[in-house]
Amino acid sequence: MANLGKENEIVEFKESTAEFDKACKAIVAMLNKSGKGTIYFGVKDCGDVIGQNVGKDTLSTLTDRIKDSIKPSIYPTITKLEIDGKNVISVSFSGTNKPYAYKGSFYIRVEQQNLVVDPLVLREIIKEGHEYNDIWENELTNYGINDVDEDSVDLYYRQAVAMGRINKFEHTTEELLTQLNLMVNGKLTNAGLYLFGKKCPIVYKAVEYPTTERLNPIDLKRFEGNIFSLINQVINFINQKMRWKVEIIDIQRKEIPEIPVVAIREVVINSLVHGDYHADSEHQVTIDPKSIEIYNPGIFGEYTPRDYVERVIPSRTKHKVIQGIIFKAFDVETLGRGLKRMDNACKEWNVNWDYTKYSFGFSLSFDRVNKNNQEESNIELSIKAKKLIEYIKENNNVLLSIKEAMNYLNIKDRNARMIINELISVGYIVRKGSNKNGFWELNKN
Repeated sequence: MANLGKENEIVEFKESTAEFDKACKAIVAMLNKSGKGTIYFGVKDCGDVIGQNVGKDTLSTLTDRIKDSIKPSIYPTITKLEIDGKNVISVSFSGTNKPYAYKGSFYIRVEQQNLVVDPLVLREIIKEGHEYNDIWENELTNYGINDVDEDSVDLYYRQAVAMGRINKFEHTTEELLTQLNLMVNGKLTNAGLYLFGKKCPIVYKAVEYPTTERLNPIDLKRFEGNIFSLINQVINFINQKMRWKVEIIDIQRKEIPEIPVVAIREVVINSLVHGDYHADSEHQVTIDPKSIEIYNPGIFGEYTPRDYVERVIPSRTKHKVIQGIIFKAFDVETLGRGLKRMDNACKEWNVNWDYTKYSFGFSLSFDRVNKNNQEESNIELSIKAKKLIEYIKENNNVLLSIKEAMNYLNIKDRNARMIINELISVGYIVRKGSNKNGFWELNKN
């Protein structure tokens, strides 16, 4: 019987793909320790080759499962080997975007064991990952000036000048990017590409649901682009969906959102500045009548947002160059101070926020029910809300679309959504049917 030798810190044997869970732990452990490794399926722990059944889709299915199970995603090289007439699957992999996780847990390879990472060890792994990111941001790409989104660069320049963080001067796009160290000899750095590139593969999904069950969205968008353009698109999307009330201050009409814009801006910008750009992942904002949730597919690290708010913890910037550029154009803070600023703004407005950790990311969510000001907000909307309820009663207790509410009340899309969401949140109407063919119905209860 053929024998492949002994397991070590970069080699692991598994009898079959039925041991997928253990194999993924080994992959993560090897990546976090050595940055590379190989798993062999069809081999006993002692190295004896026993073979593995390999069907038509076995290799492609295994590739997809590994890519989807390990975060940040990796793209292993998977091959079928024939040893003494028996099939063996070889899975080779490498990666530098530490730390890697499987089902939200971190592992480290010690000889032939895959051990859960101690917090102090995790801190060192994260430090290594940050050191790699420092190198990655400044690496040159094959993209040049023709691959630059000049509208984004121009808007960025104007915002940075208005913030007083760039002096006004005559320039071409290439000259500005060169001065910002985002372009060298006509080639964009990775930071330059992700900040202002036309072909940047960043995806930010935005979805709005009519109920807290989060079924059948009433609005679904997929924003694609560079970091700078996505910041503005996502913040604008959230602003359009928020409830706003009107107050008269010093004879001036002022619109006030339910959640502080500064808090939304801090979280959206931080999610993009500290995003994971080595993996196939997507950011997302999810809105329902009671919350606005912003999801980041990255790893927050050993501390939680509450730790940064309640304690004095030095923050480590995942992408120093990207953060430095964004800082010039937006009123934002570093990660730790930004979270404190967000928290202070929410406390001032009596808005609750929460942090949720997922297997492959985390989210920050804002409570849309401002308890101290709920009565005041309802008074602001009561006249048109009551009119809409009467309209629904006169039309067989059904409201077919947002456009129908807009036309009847003679209001804009944002205000119609605001009134509909308020009626949902207090239980007057419920959503029925699908996103495409659904409608709102008066709640008979």
